[in-house]
Amino acid sequence: MMQEIASYKIAIQQPLQTKDILNIYEFAQQKDVNIYLYHKDAMADSRDLPKLLTFFLVNAHDEMLVIIEGKAAKQVHQQLQNVFQQHVMQTA
Repeated sequence: MMQEIASYKIAIQQPLQTKDILNIYEFAQQKDVNIYLYHKDAMADSRDLPKLLTFFLVNAHDEMLVIIEGKAAKQVHQQLQNVFQQHVMQTA
């Protein structure tokens, strides 16, 4: 199966809990995908837990771009929406 890339914008309306951030980290490890989060000049790789935690601490209520790279990027996008669901104001 070929590598896919999916991206979408999300606007966080309330901060993610630490358990949700850990879910993103573990999810990326299990699904063998790269998940990158961008906001202005900041970037976090979901495989680097300290940077991921810091990213969400600093950008708790902001819009960000989520990029998923891997063999099932679109499927992972759908599954990640479940993690973000209660925290996201909008997705595009």
